[in-house]
Amino acid sequence: VPEDHRVLHYDEGVEGTVAVSEPVEDSSGTNRVLWINRVQATTSIEKGVKMNRLQGVLPLLFDRDPKDVLFMCFGSGITCGTLALSDFEKIDAVDISPEVLAAAPYFEVDNLGVIQRPEVTFHVDDGRNYLLTSKDNYDVITFEPMPLAVSGVSTFYTAEYYELCLKHLKPGGMVSQWVPLHSLNPEVVRSLIKTFTSVFPNYTAWFINADVFLIGSNEPLKLDAARIQARLANPKLDKALKDVGFMDVESVIGCYLMDDAGLKAFSEGGTVMHDDLPWAEFVAPKLVYQRTQHKSMAELEKHMSSPVPLFASGTDPEFLARVERRHQAHVNDMKAVQEYYGGMAIGSNALDQFLASLAIDPNDWNAKFY
Repeated sequence: VPEDHRVLHYDEGVEGTVAVSEPVEDSSGTNRVLWINRVQATTSIEKGVKMNRLQGVLPLLFDRDPKDVLFMCFGSGITCGTLALSDFEKIDAVDISPEVLAAAPYFEVDNLGVIQRPEVTFHVDDGRNYLLTSKDNYDVITFEPMPLAVSGVSTFYTAEYYELCLKHLKPGGMVSQWVPLHSLNPEVVRSLIKTFTSVFPNYTAWFINADVFLIGSNEPLKLDAARIQARLANPKLDKALKDVGFMDVESVIGCYLMDDAGLKAFSEGGTVMHDDLPWAEFVAPKLVYQRTQHKSMAELEKHMSSPVPLFASGTDPEFLARVERRHQAHVNDMKAVQEYYGGMAIGSNALDQFLASLAIDPNDWNAKFY
């Protein structure tokens, strides 16, 4: 762990050695790091928690009423804790390491005490094996694996894995996949997205920090304004979102990145990854110390699209105007964020871009954060 951290928890298991650390000067219960086999698996700093919160609410934005969730790769439990704030009837949480689940109480400030939630059932199992042996189907399947540079993680990004997920979806079911831009270059990102879109008939992409989330479904994906506003108004969920900077509904919807046409165009020329040739885990380790996020962002920016067309006709035009204004601000944010991730500090050009975003939408909380 870093020299300025103290170790709070350490446990050696069959599948992994798990540790939790925090900065020496911080005893708030947040800003902690989960280490698995010496690799930083996840952090509870604000950016990381914000990403997990987004992953936990993405299934709530669409024109359906999901009840059953499968969540794999438990990590710190922050995403699972966010899911548990909604009215899902059942959440199956799977992790290969019991030591990871045992470390969950160290993140209870940010995972909202998920380990004690009655609607969550915990399973110690390999995620793919769980799907292979389970007879259950789900409305939502979501996961946040370790970074792709870790051996074996690429098997959560292959066409065969997505086909397995597709078989376990109920009608209208959704799969949420995390594609981190760190430690990957545009060519790898393009191929990972190509693999996802080669299996699912319907899909969209969302963006936060330097992370892409793909949503795939067996039915067309449409956003539902009434459902979004009602679900995100849940007092506990509303507080959890505001605590990390999602200050209004538009902040969440503003994370929309692109539609299926944009994803098809971006992923053109990509290579579909299969179980028998998991090439990403051999490429990703070579990219760990390269600053390539901004390069992938620059390619993604070319295909950004507005979420407004995904709403049904008859949606309140004032609401759609706010959504469109926030989208335009986030398009501008993308230019500034590229500079932020491409250098060692925010330069004047990035600051000017964020100020320009606030001129478009004074309530662009993303720009305010940076």
